[in-house]
Amino acid sequence: MTNHDDVPPDAGIRFASDAIDRVTDAAESYCSHESDRIALVNEPRINVLQTEGKHLTERRSRLAERLGAMTPQGDLRRSKLEGWYYGAVGALLSLAAFAFVLYGFDPFRLGAIGKVFCAGIALVTPFLVDEFLKAWKAESVAKVMVTVAFAAALAGGMFLADVRGDLLAHTVTDASPAVVIDDGGDATPASTSRKPSFYESTAIPLQILTILFTLAIDLGAGIAFHRARTVCATCADEREIITRELAVVDQRLAGVVFELTALQNAPAVFAARFWRDFNRTVATKSVGHVATKGVRLFVLGYTLLWPSCSRAQDRMNLVAALDLSTSEKIVGTQAKSAYARNVDGIAHLLANAPPGAHVTVIGITKDSIADPVPILSAELSLDVGYFGERLATGRVQLVRAWRSRTAHLAPSEHGTDILGAIRVAGELFRKESRFGSRVLAIFSDMRNATPALNLETAQSKLVDAIAAFAAQKQITDLSGVTVYVAGANGGGNDMGHWQAVKGFWEAYFERAGARLAGYSILPSAPALLH
Repeated sequence: MTNHDDVPPDAGIRFASDAIDRVTDAAESYCSHESDRIALVNEPRINVLQTEGKHLTERRSRLAERLGAMTPQGDLRRSKLEGWYYGAVGALLSLAAFAFVLYGFDPFRLGAIGKVFCAGIALVTPFLVDEFLKAWKAESVAKVMVTVAFAAALAGGMFLADVRGDLLAHTVTDASPAVVIDDGGDATPASTSRKPSFYESTAIPLQILTILFTLAIDLGAGIAFHRARTVCATCADEREIITRELAVVDQRLAGVVFELTALQNAPAVFAARFWRDFNRTVATKSVGHVATKGVRLFVLGYTLLWPSCSRAQDRMNLVAALDLSTSEKIVGTQAKSAYARNVDGIAHLLANAPPGAHVTVIGITKDSIADPVPILSAELSLDVGYFGERLATGRVQLVRAWRSRTAHLAPSEHGTDILGAIRVAGELFRKESRFGSRVLAIFSDMRNATPALNLETAQSKLVDAIAAFAAQKQITDLSGVTVYVAGANGGGNDMGHWQAVKGFWEAYFERAGARLAGYSILPSAPALLH
């Protein structure tokens, strides 16, 4: 036969909490794995889109560069005049090159065929220069070619100046003899030394300047034709073509960015949709379960509970203190330490928090004032929902957050400063004055272990210490605060010591102006918050 006294009073709450935790953990695991799967499936397409986006960006840059290099539409007339100017210069330079070639082949008397050959020679270099610049499409190459032509023309001009200088020198120094005697008399014979003629002395400079000017004329003609063709290319038709092509590239690039963003956000979108549907389903199922009980029963219960619903507007400021000292490591008959039972007790407390409650959980350390440990701070909504589903969901989330925060905590403090934790709680109550109800729940063995007060060992005059604390103004003002103590085990000491510790705290809270509503050895007081 089952002994019902062995069943914990909060067995249903524990079972429900564990079930919710398991379902939530399974849902989180599924959501995480599915998000990873979506990310892996989308990765190849993301790589393709990134490559395509890179090519489109480079293509757009080239089109924008070409469009920026074109003459604005308002300056088309000036652009045409500039094109005619370059074309005329190229034609004149090509004609000069033809004259140079024709003059060079004139001694050979090639006739009409030779003139056609000369025309081809004069045109081939400008044509190839234009094609060369067109193939490379680099402004640096054009700059180098212009620089070479400029240097050749400048050097040729210098050699031409040298030839003109020689011509002037010969004109000044070359004088005819004053008299020429024909009969071979005693006249002084003419000097037998011979100076080089003008043509002999300028032959080499003429050859060099011819080479340099030919190079400059051929390059200049090619550059002029290239400039003329480039300027003519800036007409409105080509501008329109490039503008349309640029618009197509921008449209495709926008599509790539949109698809890439959608694929990258797909895991997060799935997770958000999953949890939205999960929470909505939980709420819907809760509503459906309540509806099956009957609308009339709900209306009757709501009518009967109307006074308590009105009192729920008196919001509660709940502060819970969890003992983190090593004395809570004691393992009981249920194979659970006192610390673990206290953690479950606070979970039970949070699972029954009223609507609109502000909950704060702090840790009791060896120096709770100098080293406070805030564990959890949350606030439930006043809106319980039409069927109470919002309050139920909030409590479940509160318990889940509590379990998560305490997963990595352990009772490791070598000391127990309960008085300091009470002072911290008093500061929290004063800080939040908008709450009408104030509750302090302490989950500890209540054996304060500090240099100022050590309750680990039996003391016969613990109550007398209250007067000393009051005289030193070390009692925290807890006026209007309801205090619950849970998990106040004796730690292996006798009942007399336990009663002495309890009497000390009863006297302390009385002096503090608080109402001690419960002092229990059990880690979860059934009457807590009721």
